[in-house]
Amino acid sequence: MTRPDEALQRALRYPYAAPERSFVLAEGRAVEPSAWSGPGMSDREPLLAYAANAAPAALTGKLGRRAEPLLAERAAAIGFDVVYSAHVSLYGAVPATLVPSPGTEVAVFVLRLSAAQRQAIDATEPNYELSLLPGLECRLDDGRVLDELPVYLSRHGPLELDGSAVALAAVPAQRRRLPALSEPEVLDRVRRVLAPERSLERFVLDAAADPALARRWTALLRRS
Repeated sequence: MTRPDEALQRALRYPYAAPERSFVLAEGRAVEPSAWSGPGMSDREPLLAYAANAAPAALTGKLGRRAEPLLAERAAAIGFDVVYSAHVSLYGAVPATLVPSPGTEVAVFVLRLSAAQRQAIDATEPNYELSLLPGLECRLDDGRVLDELPVYLSRHGPLELDGSAVALAAVPAQRRRLPALSEPEVLDRVRRVLAPERSLERFVLDAAADPALARRWTALLRRS
């Protein structure tokens, strides 16, 4: 059973730490591709990943420490930004989605997944739909450019505060046009709208403990 302090930190630390370069995830550890001596994975089906799905710790939690290795190629999504989604997750965070943002280049990864790994990640994304982004230009660190990559996009759309979508301050971007906030800052803004009588800690823990409450708050957030 997850302790309250662990549940709180899980939400507040979203989207978790992502490497600054490509990596292979094997047995819960991220290693540089040049140090990987196992089988190649570049021919696997790609998935555009951002926020938590680009973080080794989150991927290990979704796939398991004993899962087969995966390749994550560092890239930049041209003309897009990673912003907060208009929902409260079942672990009490306000997660992310991807939206067009002309001129912006945001840090993402291209995961090379097996069919089993794709199914495992899909099972963790009840608030997302697997889609193809129109007009995508995804530039890998080695100069290759990919388009029409599948990506999980929020079913709830972007969160808007003061009339604007809000970028994740923790996700690096060049020429960012949108305001950016940290996860604790966004959670506190959302808390003030949905449950001002609760402290930030109580808001997160109540959402994590009660899935029905998290869904009700999501419905209210979308209407507000």
